[in-house]
Amino acid sequence: MDIGINDLSFRFAFSSEQQALAAVEEFVDICKELEKPKCTNVDRLLSVRIDTTCEVAPNCKLIQLIQKLSDRQKRTYLIGLLTNRATYSQLPEVPFIYKGEQSYACAWACNGRMLVSLLSEPGIAEPVLKGHIQEESVEISNISQKNHMHVHRHALGLRRYVGNSTKHKKNRSNPYGKGRVGSPMDLDETEAQELLDHAVWIKGRLYARYAGRNYAFQNTEDNIYHGYIADDLGEDIVRVLDHYKWKSGLLG
Repeated sequence: MDIGINDLSFRFAFSSEQQALAAVEEFVDICKELEKPKCTNVDRLLSVRIDTTCEVAPNCKLIQLIQKLSDRQKRTYLIGLLTNRATYSQLPEVPFIYKGEQSYACAWACNGRMLVSLLSEPGIAEPVLKGHIQEESVEISNISQKNHMHVHRHALGLRRYVGNSTKHKKNRSNPYGKGRVGSPMDLDETEAQELLDHAVWIKGRLYARYAGRNYAFQNTEDNIYHGYIADDLGEDIVRVLDHYKWKSGLLG
C-alpha cells in the first residue's frame, strides 16, 4: 500500500512558530515510523511537490521552519520528502475539496488508500479526513498523530509481539494439555518483535528465519502474535522461506 502526503495540510498556517515547529517534528517522526519495516503493509510514501516557501506561521516560511528542526538528519529527510519523493503515476481528474482548498493527491487517496498529514488544522486532527469530491461527501483514512497509527494498525500491517512463556519455554519443549507439546522460543521480546516485523505469510501463517533457524508466529488476538521455533516445517514452507534473502536473520 502506498500512502500519500496530504499537501492540503501544508496550506493552513499556525498561530505561532512554536506550534508549527512541534507539528512538523511530529510529522517527521510519523513519516519515519511509517517507513520502518514494522509497517508491513506500507510500500512507499508518495508526494506532490510541496511549496516550501509557503508561510506556516507569522513571518515564517516552511523552509525557514525546517532549518530550525533539532536534528540535521530530520531536516534532510523532510526536504527530500516534500520536494524529491516518488510521485503519483496518475492523479484523478476531479479534486478533493477541504475547507475551500483542493487537492488531487487527496482525491487519489479516496480509493481505499491513506494520507499522512501535518496537524495544522482541527479537522485534520481526526483519523479520517472529511471533505467533498464534487457533491459527494467522502472520508479518507488519515494519520496526523502518532496514536492514529494504532487506529489504522490493521491497514498498516502493524504486528505486536507478546510472548507466550506458559506454552513456549525458552530452552525446552513444554508439554501442555493432553498429548500436546509447545516448541521452545529462544528469542527475547526485542528480537522476536524485529523478526515478526519481517515475517512473511505462507499458507495463512507468518514465518521467518533467524540465524539459520525457522520460526512461526501465531495470531493470539487483534494484531498480537506469539512465536516459537518451527523445526518441523513441511518442505513446501521451507522452500518458500529459502526464496527470501535473510540478512542477519532479517529480510535483506
